[in-house]
Amino acid sequence: MKIYRAAIAGLGFIGAGDQVSGDKLGQKVANLDGTHFSAYEKNARIDLISGSSRDSGRRIRFKDKCGARAYEDWQDMLRDEQIDIISVATYTPYHEEIVLASVEAGIKIIYCEKPIASTLSGAKRMFDKCAASGCSLIINHQRRFNSNYQFSQSLIESGKLGKITSITAEWSSGRLGNVGTHVIDAIFMLSSKQPKAVSGRLDSTKKPDCRGQEFDDPGAWGCIDLGEQTLVTVNAPAKSQAPFHIKINCEFGYLITGGLTAKYGYWNSEDQNLIDVQEHSTSMDNAVENIVNYLDGKEGLTYDPKEALYSLETIIGFHVSHNLDSKWIQLPLSGPDLEIFLNSG
Repeated sequence: MKIYRAAIAGLGFIGAGDQVSGDKLGQKVANLDGTHFSAYEKNARIDLISGSSRDSGRRIRFKDKCGARAYEDWQDMLRDEQIDIISVATYTPYHEEIVLASVEAGIKIIYCEKPIASTLSGAKRMFDKCAASGCSLIINHQRRFNSNYQFSQSLIESGKLGKITSITAEWSSGRLGNVGTHVIDAIFMLSSKQPKAVSGRLDSTKKPDCRGQEFDDPGAWGCIDLGEQTLVTVNAPAKSQAPFHIKINCEFGYLITGGLTAKYGYWNSEDQNLIDVQEHSTSMDNAVENIVNYLDGKEGLTYDPKEALYSLETIIGFHVSHNLDSKWIQLPLSGPDLEIFLNSG
């Protein structure tokens, strides 16, 4: 069986499972739904050969954990290593440059963190470059690879709950770009719908961004029109303590997701069924397993990266709408809106 060579650009919290980095963010690696490092290390078909970080401490801790080579400059890593799969786990503003260079280096799979890019034009360049070269781009919206969410999507598609009538979403901490991208993408996944328009208001609360003072990623309130008289309401101000949930109301029943689990029920019954089919693997483990099977020619990729563009477009649409006094903004965006910079870490 072929062994595939993997590398990680960005050896921080989600990239290398670095708890020192997590402490600065106020988060625990143990609470993550996997990391790039752990997903590669646990897969017998992957050889994690190298990583890169500008931070010397991260490089040392990475080498101590796995013995792989560590580079200060990702460009040196691309030049010196023969890589089949690369994880791009840096801050968002660096995604485009690293992805385009990875395509030029002939890498077959690029597993990129979210949000995809800081601008829609940048994201489109990434997609176009990958498509032209035959390189596969995968965006790490983990719930796409979570068994409970996949089961939930199938349940809604089956029609057993009836037609969707409305959707509500809440999450704590605001951060529309960095956190909201997961929620919004999950809504599009579960509903199997694409956004048609957005109306939003950004939260003016100046809450320090945990990734650094150079970033500004506000929370928001608003609505997303999915067409067919289906409206999503969003409630995610910066200082909210409301636990994350998506509730999908349907004709005969409902589905509620929270974190990585889900439950559903019927309006005419008090019974609720907990969906909990993902046991021992993380969503990122599942993503890497899918990548290996794809490279083996056994299956297609679970997640079409073009769908990740809808989330970025919706988030930027919130910003456009806010600047126009919450006016409804039709999607897809075009013209100068493609260059609006999402200042998310």
